Amino acid sequence: MIYKQLQFEKKTLSMKKFIDVFVPKQEADKAFQANPDTRWTPEQASSYMTSAIRNIAPSKYIFCDVEKCLEYAKETQSISDIEYYSKWLYDRKIKYLNLDSNNRTINSISFVSNEIAIESGTYNIGTSLCKIEEGKNDTYEKLPELVKEAFDTSEIDLHIYTNATRDELSEIFTRINDGKPLNEAEKRNASTSHIANVVRDLAENYSNIFFRKDTKWFTQEQQNRRGLDDFVAGMAFTQFYGIEKAITPNSLFQMYRVGKLESIEINLFKKRFETFIDYMIDEINAIPNRNSIFDLWYIFLQQYDKREFIIKEKIKEFIKHYAKVVGDLLRDPHTYLVTKGDPKSFETMIGGRQAANNQKRNELILNKLNIKDYFLKMDNRSATDNTKLAIAARDNFKTPEGKDIDLSKLMTGKYHNGHITPYADTGNTSIDNLVIQEGRDNLSLGRNKVQIS
Repeated sequence: MIYKQLQFEKKTLSMKKFIDVFVPKQEADKAFQANPDTRWTPEQASSYMTSAIRNIAPSKYIFCDVEKCLEYAKETQSISDIEYYSKWLYDRKIKYLNLDSNNRTINSISFVSNEIAIESGTYNIGTSLCKIEEGKNDTYEKLPELVKEAFDTSEIDLHIYTNATRDELSEIFTRINDGKPLNEAEKRNASTSHIANVVRDLAENYSNIFFRKDTKWFTQEQQNRRGLDDFVAGMAFTQFYGIEKAITPNSLFQMYRVGKLESIEINLFKKRFETFIDYMIDEINAIPNRNSIFDLWYIFLQQYDKREFIIKEKIKEFIKHYAKVVGDLLRDPHTYLVTKGDPKSFETMIGGRQAANNQKRNELILNKLNIKDYFLKMDNRSATDNTKLAIAARDNFKTPEGKDIDLSKLMTGKYHNGHITPYADTGNTSIDNLVIQEGRDNLSLGRNKVQIS
């Protein structure tokens, strides 16, 4: 292992100059953030602003200089680093990447926008005493001039790296952070792999579904510290390895490694995850805990792998049936010998994602779940290009809508194989049930039958 010594520049700015001049040129890469917004509570933010006014907030603000790191990448001919820094500099117009001060930056901006108050009390500024009262003069615009000036002129030290690679940025982030040790999900988030990007995006895009005020799937701490990312990563893990392999910090870390086959397969997971959420979004509140959502996901995955898909009109009925099965199992005091330890009830097993617990819960749920009432097995026979030509010839090279088929584009995406009886209604892919349609005509039908003109 070769350890390079990184170079950096030091700057000292007043808080006002930092906010007015420096902040517009900086941004935080989400890969280097524990949370998309801030993981500080209002009390933590208030405490920091108070500390800044009193000159007792000496921690460095750590950035990298995008332009200088790009120059270094060009010198070392690192294609991936050139692409990374060019995106920030030229596409995003960002001069500095915030590696370790995003919480302080976000909350300082919120403070001068009057969204955060400082702590109440008497402030000794120079030779003057200024009394701050809650709700009266504790926000920025209402502060006594001396207190406001003390905040504006408080100094912060910037530590700006100039020759860091993208991987070294991840290392910097994992070694230093805003004062709270990173958890495993936060460390994985800093990975350069495609998996990290997909998991982060899914967690952010669906946070409003999982973090509802009327659900208790995640604590506030878990919401602030990538608990949903960890949950989504576990769901991806089951797609790659099944529930027989243990979901552990180390196994998830291995899954995230750059260049792994999973980095290619993660796009398939993304599509399946989005479909799964779209199916259950209206009924999700019926699910009592997040591991029951995890179990439901694996059932969907099992059926998907068997080419059995849920009948859309029965989704609401299915979720209700699933919730009853889980509810009955939670109520049942019977215990099961899951591993070599003491027997466990279903309610105990629902508390963790250990492989043995996951497998046993899946077995117990499937024993009571009437899968065949809600899922439909699809025809495995695929429509080949030969089939496509045969269908077109049979129909004298016309679509059901009466349009002439352009033979030069028959084998392209312009034309789809349309089902006379929809696929989701047990329509197979035999020639007798297929027609050739323009893509937009096929997609516009949805579940409706093809009308032959």
